[in-house]
Amino acid sequence: MKREQKIESILNSLDGLEKANPRPFFFTRLEARMQEEVKGSFVEKILGFLIRPSVAIAAVVLIVVVNAFVIISTTLRSEDPATEGNKIEIATVDQYLQMSANPFEGEKVNP
Repeated sequence: MKREQKIESILNSLDGLEKANPRPFFFTRLEARMQEEVKGSFVEKILGFLIRPSVAIAAVVLIVVVNAFVIISTTLRSEDPATEGNKIEIATVDQYLQMSANPFEGEKVNP
């Protein structure tokens, strides 16, 4: 009997409860926040894309491959030291001729 009375008292304690109501403008604020998260800014979308590990790893691999290509192509295109020495001599002679006076400048030809 005591058990039934206890159950009845518990069930009767729920009789005075009312439905919970949200604060005013709750749904308006909720909708505005949800739309703000969906829209986001363009910069946030780009940064979100770039932060992904797959994109970051792909970018690092691309940089390493481009650097390796540049180093290898530069090494293969290097010329012999003898040829580079000749270029220096030619450049020196060229500079000498430009700095020296014109050989025809001092001569006067009588007609």
